[in-house]
Amino acid sequence: MRNQKTDIWMYFIRHGQSKSNLHPELIGGSDKNPNLTNLGREQARALGEMFKKDGLRFDRIFSSILDRAVETAEIAATAMGFQKEMACFAEQELSYVEEVEDLVEIGRGDWQGVPRVDVMSPELRLLQAQKGKEFATPGGESPDDVADRVKRWVKKRLINDPSVSDGSEGVRRVAIFMHGIAIKAFFGNILRMDSAIEWQTPIGNCSVSILRYTARGWKLVCYNDMSVRFFVDKKFGWKWEWKSAEE
Repeated sequence: MRNQKTDIWMYFIRHGQSKSNLHPELIGGSDKNPNLTNLGREQARALGEMFKKDGLRFDRIFSSILDRAVETAEIAATAMGFQKEMACFAEQELSYVEEVEDLVEIGRGDWQGVPRVDVMSPELRLLQAQKGKEFATPGGESPDDVADRVKRWVKKRLINDPSVSDGSEGVRRVAIFMHGIAIKAFFGNILRMDSAIEWQTPIGNCSVSILRYTARGWKLVCYNDMSVRFFVDKKFGWKWEWKSAEE
């Protein structure tokens, strides 16, 4: 049963710009390998510095298992002042970031890495519009599938987990580093967004979207907050090129 007292603030953070984001002509998805670009690393570092400057601390930090999300989480957490612990039994560093498979990006199945022009015919676009959140690529997931798995994890690991919602009064803040379409799908489900509105709402690199969960249920705090963009621009004194694919 969900806790009636703990006020849980969930910070859903999209990863920094990855190498695959530079190729919007290709269909992305849950591919593990693309790392962050230099800009992506600076975005992650700036995000952590911004959180630290604001005095923000997280009780837990979670990340998708995909490299671009893990790297973003670790860079941001380091900038905030988190430090890795050394396991005495194996002389191995233990990360402060907990990696979670259920937080990965939407699976694109047979279409992952395929040029969009090869598959996105007018007929397919019409079918996609008709099916909305139920549309899935061959061997892949639909936005509804993604929302369901993220929602199951949030309920099990945050709302109903005593290590997060421990029965005491007060606020718990958790950071969840993941992916653009996965964030949109989950928020669309929780907020009951129309599929057209959900699809047209951007989720930028290192943007922050916050949901609050209390005894009264869900409350939207912010969505696609891009404050980190201005933090990076101010720090480096020039305008980055921020356009990138959303997956």
